[in-house]
Amino acid sequence: MQRWPTHLFFAALFVIGQQLRLRVRPSDGMALSVNAIIAAASYPLLGWAAALPALASVVQLRRRVPREARLFNAATAALSAFAGGVVYTVTGGPVGAQITEGPVATALGSLVVAMAAFTATNVAMLAGVMYLDPRSHTPMAQIVRRAVSTATLQQWAFGFVSFMVAQLWLGSVGPIASLLILLPIAIGQVMIARGEAEQRVHEATLLALAQALETKDPYTRGHGERVAAGSRELARDLGWDPAAVQMVGYAGLLHDVGKIAVPTGIIRKRGPLTSPEYESVKLHPLRGVEVVRGIEFLRDALDGIRHHHERYDGSGYPTGLAGDQIPLFARLLAVVDAYDAMTTARTYRRPRSHEEALAELTSGRGSQFDPVQVDAFVALARQGTWPRPQPGRGRRAGAPERPR
Repeated sequence: MQRWPTHLFFAALFVIGQQLRLRVRPSDGMALSVNAIIAAASYPLLGWAAALPALASVVQLRRRVPREARLFNAATAALSAFAGGVVYTVTGGPVGAQITEGPVATALGSLVVAMAAFTATNVAMLAGVMYLDPRSHTPMAQIVRRAVSTATLQQWAFGFVSFMVAQLWLGSVGPIASLLILLPIAIGQVMIARGEAEQRVHEATLLALAQALETKDPYTRGHGERVAAGSRELARDLGWDPAAVQMVGYAGLLHDVGKIAVPTGIIRKRGPLTSPEYESVKLHPLRGVEVVRGIEFLRDALDGIRHHHERYDGSGYPTGLAGDQIPLFARLLAVVDAYDAMTTARTYRRPRSHEEALAELTSGRGSQFDPVQVDAFVALARQGTWPRPQPGRGRRAGAPERPR
């Protein structure tokens, strides 16, 4: 088999693949590496020489892609494909011949380690450039954790499909079989796009529900959105799985929705609350659960909404849970909620500074807040990536404060 037509064909596939983005988590931009899927098909045809057509990744048809980014992407694709090809060949993977009954296990084993080498090289390149970026304050462990995600498993599944397509190429079907490599990618993109549209509808509904609260209290405008964003960032930093990160964000967005049932006069009151008024406010976590209980996909967020005002020492509300009895979502939300509440203006007090809020969180470590959550939050905030509060209007300095 002459290799130069095969090289040209895979070069064209790498160019096409560079323009595609197979999204798997629109919430954080996670996408599969189409280059990895194409490389898996190239190993039984080209072996280590798969690196040569991978250089075609430098061709970028999308506008406004800097030259440096194009060169880096091409170098990453070529080095990753080369590493995978070398490992595939060294471990006995057949090149240029269709696998038969005997060497099937060897070929599939070689593919597994080749894809592992491709992934490791790709992650090392991406993590290295992010670590060397002076604008990045993200620890290396966190960078690697984000790079190696559930997307890798789906990527490998597509890789096995494309590998089997290459076997058809080596058999009686010929080069036309390589077009099938893009078929599962296209089907996957359609399915993911539909799921993404459904997720946008869900999130728009939840946002509208959260914003309904702001009609009662303009001072809390954006509070739910900030707590949602902060909760997701802290959960990612703690290494939570993507589903939990998304769900704790939903809980953060809706954690105060139960205040819709609290009289507006109490919500907007400038002075201290009376005991009956405070008791009314303390019911808002339970009212919030009643509001969203019927939304099936929020089932895992209910405990976060219900218990975000519990205290680690057991003196919180609504049920007086303590320590690890408090659901994990609620322990995380309590810290992020408290920070945002302290650093934004309310009708009854001025906003505190970033440093004042962090000092208050630290002083409540082990009494009001879970020490693990406080330590993680403070460390993340001190990296310089956490958004600083903006000065806002509030009650004059020295005005009486009341519980949140």
